[in-house]
Amino acid sequence: MERAYRNGDRVLVRRLSRNGVPDIGRGGVVVAAWRPPSGDPPGALVTRGEATRPASRPPGAHGWMIKRVVAGPGDPVPAGLGPALAARAGKPVPQDRFVLLGDNAAHSHDSRHTGFVQRGDILAVVVRRLTRPR
Repeated sequence: MERAYRNGDRVLVRRLSRNGVPDIGRGGVVVAAWRPPSGDPPGALVTRGEATRPASRPPGAHGWMIKRVVAGPGDPVPAGLGPALAARAGKPVPQDRFVLLGDNAAHSHDSRHTGFVQRGDILAVVVRRLTRPR
């Protein structure tokens, strides 16, 4: 999300209840739990240089991600989103699923790689970025 938010920015969010009515609109920014793709073996590690991280987690991921909502339940899946959603392009997004993309497409690990994000994995809606302390 480098265009709207930089690494280290603090944001004000409105938490969503699991049972409440979702107020997640297209174009909005959300905080979602990062879930590994199902194809990676649990506990697998990738070593690049001196940094070691779980194989299924993108570099710098800490369990949460901030992404923009580009399609919600009933909206058509946008075309050109990569292999994870290529077969679904133009079809409606299933109920309780969302397509989330990062603003910095070249360096974003998002629905292009993982597919749909479940409603239960969306934790909060970003209200605004907080000012940085001096």
